[in-house]
Amino acid sequence: MDKLVQRTIKAERQVTRRLKNQANKAYRRELRDRIRHAKAGVEDLNRNIAEARRARHERWELGPIAPNRTANTGHGIVTEHARTARQTNDFLLRPFELEARCGWAGGAKFLNLAVGDRVVITEGHDKGNIDTISAINKSTGTVELKEHGKLVAKSPEWLIGKKVSGDQTYPERSVAPMAIPISAIRLVHPITDAETGTTRDVIVRSLRHANVRRDRLTKSTEWDRYVPGLNVIIPWPEKTDPEEVQHKVDTARKEVSDVTFVPTLLRPPMPETLINELRNQFSRFRTRHEPWYLEKKQAEANAIKEQRKAVDTMLTPLQEFNRQQREIRKSLGQPVLTEQMMEKIGAVIVKNRTRILESSGISTVSTSEKSA
Repeated sequence: MDKLVQRTIKAERQVTRRLKNQANKAYRRELRDRIRHAKAGVEDLNRNIAEARRARHERWELGPIAPNRTANTGHGIVTEHARTARQTNDFLLRPFELEARCGWAGGAKFLNLAVGDRVVITEGHDKGNIDTISAINKSTGTVELKEHGKLVAKSPEWLIGKKVSGDQTYPERSVAPMAIPISAIRLVHPITDAETGTTRDVIVRSLRHANVRRDRLTKSTEWDRYVPGLNVIIPWPEKTDPEEVQHKVDTARKEVSDVTFVPTLLRPPMPETLINELRNQFSRFRTRHEPWYLEKKQAEANAIKEQRKAVDTMLTPLQEFNRQQREIRKSLGQPVLTEQMMEKIGAVIVKNRTRILESSGISTVSTSEKSA
């Protein structure tokens, strides 16, 4: 039985070590890909900056004879690859960079923003516009807005004209939302002034979290957000439940709640032989076995023990004599010193002490001389 337990433990350790190595390799491979994509994205941005700088110099030097780049039908259009690359995890953000991007909103862990919040854009060409958040990407610290922050993306050549659904085909150009960093927006919320009593929209430049709660049933974490200094709790936007469309093939809720199987102790819920089809009976990770299998393994272990005992019976005459002597000494117990033995030991000690003192030139002093 001990061998079965050790076999299972060893197999689990091997699998754990193998999965750890695979996860490490996958992490390094993903890291290399992300670094390569990040370099490509940075090169794309540098190329765009160089083109904008060259266009600015041409407008300054050439004046009215500068080329009109807006006449090109593709002016201001980005490729689909560039759009998706800038909104995914290709641009590496280290933990402290992500925390700095989400710092004003409470940090990346307790982000005090939600879908449906009204925010104002503080950077870029849409600066000063108020819009509503439509999506949040916590891994990159970016948001998408409903109305602003849009760009025209050009689809790949191989995808143009292909059917999407029904008679619809993939367009050559499409309007897509652009990822806006959280550091470029601020929350807008109506707050009542305590002195005047008027309520107006206020730009909230800092948010903090409090009253963290964890629901054990849903395993979700909730908290309250407030404005530091004012101690005003800002409510979260109302959540709308998704509309569930009932189709003909769906099972009705009433049919799901009906009890159609009543278990009984007279018969098992399934044939006993079916268990071998549901799990591998020869698996190394198996911990529960049938009684007959355990009895078989126990009999094998007992046979090995009996075989080892049989080896001990095959001894030479000298080994048998030594074993008998050990048993006799063991039966006698520890030896006890008698008074005669103690006297002999004392005489030997005195004799040796006198001999050592004489050889070193030291004479003994009697007790009478000491008292005098």
